[in-house]
Amino acid sequence: MDADVVIGIFFFSGIAAFTIYALLSRKRRSQAVHEWAAAHGWSYAKSDDAILRQWTSLPIRQGFTRDVLRRTTAQGEIFSLEQYYGSQTGSGTTQHLIGINLEMVVPTAQIVPVKWTHRGYKRFIRVPVADPVFSRDWTIVAPTEADADQIRKLITAGFTTRLSHGGADLFRTGFTLEWHHLVVAMYGIQQVERIEEILSLICDLAREIQTGNRRR
Repeated sequence: MDADVVIGIFFFSGIAAFTIYALLSRKRRSQAVHEWAAAHGWSYAKSDDAILRQWTSLPIRQGFTRDVLRRTTAQGEIFSLEQYYGSQTGSGTTQHLIGINLEMVVPTAQIVPVKWTHRGYKRFIRVPVADPVFSRDWTIVAPTEADADQIRKLITAGFTTRLSHGGADLFRTGFTLEWHHLVVAMYGIQQVERIEEILSLICDLAREIQTGNRRR
C-alpha cells in the first residue's frame, strides 16, 4: 500500500478517535452535572441559549449554552451554565457563568482584574473606587457616562470589601452587571464543585447592591 495512503488512514483515524473521545467525555460530563443538580436541588436543562441573548455585554452574550442549572434563593433566582463561543470548527472559549437575578434594573458595568484593562476596555469609562485594596486588584468599567454615574452610587464599601477579601479563588474571573443580573464568568468548563462557593459570594454582593440601590 502506498505510504501516503497509509499516513492518510492513520491521520483521519486519529481525528475520528479524538472526536469520538471528545463527544463521549462531553456526554459523561453532562451526565455528572445532571446528577449533581438532582442531588442539590437545582433544575437541569441541556441548553437554553436565550439566557445569553438578554444581555448586550461581551463576551457573555455570545455563543451557546450547555448544562443549564437553575434554583431560587432568598436573594433571587440563580443560574449556573457552561458557555461556549468562537469557531465551530476551530478553537473557541469555554466559560462557567454563574448569575443572579437582582430583581431590580442595574446600570451596565463590568468588574474585571486590573491586568485585563492593559489589553482591553479602551473605550470604557473607568469608575474610581476609594478602596485601595480593591483598586489594586480590580477595575470597574462602564460603557457610558450615565452607567458610570449610576454605578458609583450603587457600589457600596461592603461590596468592594467582600470582593477584595472574599476568600474565593477568582483567577481569570470577571463580573458583569446588566439589566437585572449580576453574572460571574470564570474561564473553563462548568465546575459544579465551585458553585456553592461562588454562590455565597454573589449572594453577598447582591445584598450590597440592593443596599446601595435603597440609598440612591
